[in-house]
Amino acid sequence: MTTRELKIALRELGWTQAELARQLDLYPTTLSRWITEDKIPGFVRAYLALALGVHRLGDVLRPAR
Repeated sequence: MTTRELKIALRELGWTQAELARQLDLYPTTLSRWITEDKIPGFVRAYLALALGVHRLGDVLRPAR
């Protein structure tokens, strides 16, 4: 996952970097540094992939109005 992909994922989820850092129990500055350096650890990528999957599944399973 590139920095660009991470930012797109956050936008789709409606999250800020600070919210993601809180969910991962990280200092926001740590996450920001990883993003700036484009060195996003695997566990962050996996967490976002899982969150996106759940988010998208919710969209599919949501009853039509």
